[in-house]
Order: sequence, then structure tokens, then C-alpha cells
Amino acid sequence: MSEQQPQSKVTAPEEMGDKSLQSNWSNVGNRALGEIMQLATRNTWMSYQPISEQQYEQLRLPQGFVKSGHGIGAMDLAYFRRSPDAPEDGPLQTMQVDGYLFMHVARPEKIEKAPDASHYQGLKIIQVNKHHNLLFRAGRTVEVISCPNAMDYILVVASSIGFTESRPDSKRYLPKGWTSRQVSLETELLVELPCPTRALFFDTGESFQGPINLAM
Repeated sequence: MSEQQPQSKVTAPEEMGDKSLQSNWSNVGNRALGEIMQLATRNTWMSYQPISEQQYEQLRLPQGFVKSGHGIGAMDLAYFRRSPDAPEDGPLQTMQVDGYLFMHVARPEKIEKAPDASHYQGLKIIQVNKHHNLLFRAGRTVEVISCPNAMDYILVVASSIGFTESRPDSKRYLPKGWTSRQVSLETELLVELPCPTRALFFDTGESFQGPINLAM
């Protein structure tokens, strides 16, 4: 297999990211991507191009790496401002793995417990070190979860296997006081996730991320 190279053209708002940094962009809409993790550092690398479940299963990894998840992004376009621990925004770290281009995009940090120190039912909340911008095109509907503190979490991963203990046939359980809503977009929605990002991983394979304030 020949090595993958970044694509050359991106259609996005100017404020979303630097279009000259081709490897920082991910045209993810409704396409499956794979992630791998270095066990020693927990650094997480995401495939630049779509990769099928079969291709992901057959992927030969460098020593010290494991397959950490395969899923479909809910956004139409993504941009990573920098790799974790980079001193400033700029080109992502990349590497070729078995002929596929991977980008260093994240590192999971702390798993949160519920306010009473118990575990959430069917849900893991993980603080993630990443610098991630998302674009949702006009004319579509997005799902948003709100917490009691009025902060919002937008659907980022529509379905997945391998992330935490995802089981697509599971039922989604929301903690007490949390709500979900559907938001119809009349214009493009650009979201800049904070760093660290608070990522909600449900057993259904969905992931909502924030906190953000959509005011819609």
C-alpha cells in the first residue's frame, strides 16, 4: 500500500483554521475513522482518511500501540488547532501506520465520577487534552445535551465501537437533571471545544462533548 498524503483543498470559514495546514483538517461527515493509542503516554492518534471496520481490524500497529476506537463523526468538518502539549497552534504531529496517515489529536486524562462519588450508569465522562474545532453545515439538525449548570454538550461521535465500553444496542441513560434537545441549524455552526474537553461517552457508542453555550 502506498502511503496516504493530506488532501489539498478545504471548504470552511476562514476563522475555523489555517487552510495551509492540510494535516490538521478532517473531512469527517458521516464517515468512519479509527484511533490508536500509545500505551506509555496515552497519546491518541486519529486516521486522516476514512478507514473501514475491516481495514481497522487488519491494521498493523507499531509496538506499544493499541486500537482505541472506530467511529463515525457527527460533524461535517473538523480542525485540530495543535497536538496535545504543543506550545502554540500549528501543524499536527503525524505518522504513517501500515500505509495510513495518522494525526496526533488527543490524550485522555481523568475519568470523572458522579457528584456522590459513584459511577454514572451507562456513561463515562473523561477530561480530554485536545484542541478541536467543529463545523456543522446549515440545514441539518444536531443533538445537544444540557447539564443542570446550563452548559451544553454537542454530539461529536454518532456511533462507535471500542471507545470505553460502547455497545450500540444499549439504551442511553441521562443523569438526573440532564436533558437533550434537537437543534435545527439555519446557518453554519462553528464550535471551538475548550481544552481540556469534557467528553461524555455513552454505552450506546455516542459521544457528546463540551462544555459550550449554544444559546439556541
